[in-house]
Amino acid sequence: MLWRRNPIRCEVSPGVVRPGDTITVRVVADGPIDRVDDARIELGYTNFYSYRWAGRADSAAGAVSDTLSLLGEVGTNYGGERNTSDWVSALSVPIPVPEGLFRAFDQEIRIPSWSPASSPALARWECHARLIRSRRNMDAHCVFQVVAGKADQPPPAVERMIGDASEIEIAVDSAVVRAGEPVTGLLTVIPTADRPDADIAVYLERKRLSHPLERNPGGGESQTAPIVKLGMRIPMAARTPVRIPFEVPVPADAAPSAAAVHSSLEWSLIARIYYKGFSTMPERVRRRLVVVNAD
Repeated sequence: MLWRRNPIRCEVSPGVVRPGDTITVRVVADGPIDRVDDARIELGYTNFYSYRWAGRADSAAGAVSDTLSLLGEVGTNYGGERNTSDWVSALSVPIPVPEGLFRAFDQEIRIPSWSPASSPALARWECHARLIRSRRNMDAHCVFQVVAGKADQPPPAVERMIGDASEIEIAVDSAVVRAGEPVTGLLTVIPTADRPDADIAVYLERKRLSHPLERNPGGGESQTAPIVKLGMRIPMAARTPVRIPFEVPVPADAAPSAAAVHSSLEWSLIARIYYKGFSTMPERVRRRLVVVNAD
């Protein structure tokens, strides 16, 4: 017999949940299905990440200090970088099929506490229903969203990226911020000696880190939000603190911070200082933030 369309369907409710919540998965059919050998529901997520191909495991680091003119060329150590995705199973629940007959099935499933939040950049959560028969296997899936809520988080430390002309502190009113709301705080810059006047700005950076279990990790990806200028030609006298309040918007559709099997998303607030007349790179420090998309 030829099925003109998939005879089973999968439904999940509610469609938006947080880690630790319970969903109800319902698998229904157009009619009774016989001769079913096995049936189950699989909960998991599709994890998006980057990896390096045709190169050594250390090729991403080695390429930084070597020429990039051969990147992607056949016969080199560097290979290239590609985006891909893998299915990560969280749990599997058997569906009872007495005497090989399936009609319908409802199951409550608890979302694991470690679940990464959903986002197009990191993870797509799904329930897969599968009936295994001798003549034809049947599959159906339904997508739902896991959101990240505000929680007590230790404030991440400030990390110096480049430069040592000043002592820089980024104090934020909260290290956990909801998408669509601003990051507010106070930037303090203390020059270690007399410096030229400075242009000071801050901006948000989102990084997707790559750490696949089996493939060579990619170099990761970063995106920066528009720069927020805090001041131009600010006098920088030795040991004289410069304190500037800031407010930086977080996009309403910002992907929440999360850690998955093959990749992770991190957010940081970066302070950038240009000293007038200096030919060196601008001074930069970052402070990690946790972005959520639910209260």
